[in-house]
Amino acid sequence: SLEDVSLEFGEGALAAIAKLCIAKGTGARGLRSVLETKLIKIQYDLPDLAKNGLSKISITKDFVMDKVAEPIMVYDKTVADLPIN
Repeated sequence: SLEDVSLEFGEGALAAIAKLCIAKGTGARGLRSVLETKLIKIQYDLPDLAKNGLSKISITKDFVMDKVAEPIMVYDKTVADLPIN
């Protein structure tokens, strides 16, 4: 986990990533590229998201296939529960 946020892949997400790689002709080497492209914005926002209680990111098939804009993000705490600093 990065920033104490775990990453999981929902049903069908890994198969969807593999299909994208096959379609692009990149094969297994393209797996990293596909994931980096999909997660680049979240990667830069992760420290702030973690400070606000984000505990898990779940990559779904719909996110991989651009049917939804973001993966599922699970928060352990609400902002109201966090101490004010």
